[in-house]
Amino acid sequence: MDTPGTREIGTRNPWGTFTAFEQAVRRAGTETQALQLAAEAVIECELYRCIVLSLHDDQGNLGAIGYAGVPSELIEAARRAPRVRKEVREAVLKEEHRLGQSYFIPVEAGIDLTDEARHIPSAQSPDPMAEWRAGDELFTPLRRSDGGIMGFSSVDEPFDRRRPTTESIRFLELIISRAAAAVEHLGTLRGQAAIEERIQRIVANAEDVIYQINAATRSFTMISPAIQILTGVDSAELVGLATGDWIRRFVHPDDREMITQHYLELGDAALGGTTRPAVCEYRVRRQSGVVRWVREKTWASTDEDGQVITFEGLIRDITPVRSLSGQLERTEQRYHLIADNARDLIYTRDVDGAMTYVSPSVTDYLGISPEEFLNSHFSSWLNDSPRNRIAFEAFNAALESTAIASPFTLELRGPDSRTILMEFNESLIHDEFGRVIGAQGVGRDITEREELLNSLRTQSERADASNVALKSLVSESRRRQQKAIELSRQLRAKNKELESFVHIVSHDLRAPLITLQGLSGQLRRRYARLLDERGREITLQLGAEAKRLMRLITGLLDYARAGSDESARRAVDLGLVTESVWTRLTESGLVGDSALRCPDSPILVWADPVALERVMENLLSNALIHRDPIRPVEIELSWESRDGQIEVAIRDNGRGVDPDDRDRIFELFFRGQGAEAPGSGLGLAIVKRIMEASSGSVSYEPNPGGGSTFYVRWPAHPTAFHRSASTL
Repeated sequence: MDTPGTREIGTRNPWGTFTAFEQAVRRAGTETQALQLAAEAVIECELYRCIVLSLHDDQGNLGAIGYAGVPSELIEAARRAPRVRKEVREAVLKEEHRLGQSYFIPVEAGIDLTDEARHIPSAQSPDPMAEWRAGDELFTPLRRSDGGIMGFSSVDEPFDRRRPTTESIRFLELIISRAAAAVEHLGTLRGQAAIEERIQRIVANAEDVIYQINAATRSFTMISPAIQILTGVDSAELVGLATGDWIRRFVHPDDREMITQHYLELGDAALGGTTRPAVCEYRVRRQSGVVRWVREKTWASTDEDGQVITFEGLIRDITPVRSLSGQLERTEQRYHLIADNARDLIYTRDVDGAMTYVSPSVTDYLGISPEEFLNSHFSSWLNDSPRNRIAFEAFNAALESTAIASPFTLELRGPDSRTILMEFNESLIHDEFGRVIGAQGVGRDITEREELLNSLRTQSERADASNVALKSLVSESRRRQQKAIELSRQLRAKNKELESFVHIVSHDLRAPLITLQGLSGQLRRRYARLLDERGREITLQLGAEAKRLMRLITGLLDYARAGSDESARRAVDLGLVTESVWTRLTESGLVGDSALRCPDSPILVWADPVALERVMENLLSNALIHRDPIRPVEIELSWESRDGQIEVAIRDNGRGVDPDDRDRIFELFFRGQGAEAPGSGLGLAIVKRIMEASSGSVSYEPNPGGGSTFYVRWPAHPTAFHRSASTL
């Protein structure tokens, strides 16, 4: 049978053979079977009398093999032979040897695969009509769908005894590519089966309880075997159990109302667009009466319409941790009560000298906040004094012997370059293996004491005046202490008032809105036939307005809470956060054909991870929403460290901001002139509030060529670093 542009393939019906091969290879159960079917199809189509198909890994190691027309002894010898070196493979797979998707190396090219040390001269162009010669090689790669090579086919003795051309090997390449697709499919199936097996094994052997609840029936559809340790009941008996029955049977009576509210709020939050997991701690009571504390983390899964379909979660036994954490919390409370109100400088640090805690009294000594001090190295506050050098030499020697030499005295640079002389007493902190991981200490300002002693030694007549000055300082210190205590009390009262406000908004306002959404939905579903077109439009508008108000309330709550949890701040990789946010925006359908370019290497900022995600999500989604309608969105991120801060620039090629609006874009509820995209006007206001609460800032500048640039600045972490750029 002839096809246009090809030589005659053989005397048989090759397309019928290929059809039978394609049907058979789909049913192949192993890679070897798929390769063997392809080898037999090549022979049956009368393309070549000898063929070997083999899989290789990236190092050239041999895998599955299929062959025809070749003695099995040669195949076994090939399995025992050493792998082909990378240099030889690269010499064969040169562009000058390419023929279609294959590589033809004529014998006159001088490549002897049996002797890797032989010189490889330039290949000569083969005569397409020349006879096939002994030593000619034709390799066809088995390629994955991503273009990577996973093996080769090698043929010999063509039926027509001619050297190949691009047209004459098309049918061979068609068979090889179908075999490669089948091999890749088998590998994918094997990988999926392995993943599913690992998941089942993890669930079966996990110490935590893993479960799934049907949102419609509120009953367990899956619960892992670990539940038996916690409740004394086999997991099979609990599948199908309603959550209400679970609460009545196993939850401690004092905690039932709380866990019921937990499930209700989780569903309400999911309907309101919140998908973050909810966590609660409560007590579980076994049938024997034993009570255990557990921590449950639950999250809701929604369908494309935003309806909750399942709840998944983890339940962990935290009874030992609860007991220890209670003791630790009480100890830490006593420690911080003493440290936060002490006049002395109390601190902890790691072995490199980086401070991990410092008491508020640092403000009195150095004129900076504890946060500013923690974001710097202790040595930056020392004077260039011989006394300091001697003290550090003695300290390092003592550190090597794991015995701190206390006390030691250092000279610090206070406000207005004033020298402060402080005496320090330290003790080492060890880990569970006895290794030194840091130190804790107390620093006392002895500047006045030293000055007083010097003054007494030289001018005894001024002793009384010095004592009066010292008493005045003590009195001032006590006054400041009292003032600090009063300010702390007022701050706690304000925080309590704010928490009360947040509670009122989240319960008293959101609950009726959720009810309103549900009622509007019921009205559309149940009474659609009774409503005219205008009525249906009104019900749709009612639901939409309720959702919009829900988003507005959620935005206001986010604005009120933004950046307020200082205890949540830690070193966060800004690059990883950006990738996570971009992935979420992509899954939401907002990205489309947009491109984001950012530095390839991680950089650490000192921030609340949740607040950091919110900042990047608001700025990136703002660029995507306010796009230029005539060109795809291009966003570029860059960052640099300067003056103890990380400055991040987010540049886009969108429509930019009207000059009359630039001074107001960070105001609450402000939306620019001609704004077409939906929104509440809270996004940039939340960003500004988070940044200010995080000791950072945000600013805006127009791009000369159109578009916008937002600059956000965080306090730098000591280990922050940079790498080159790449495209997401």
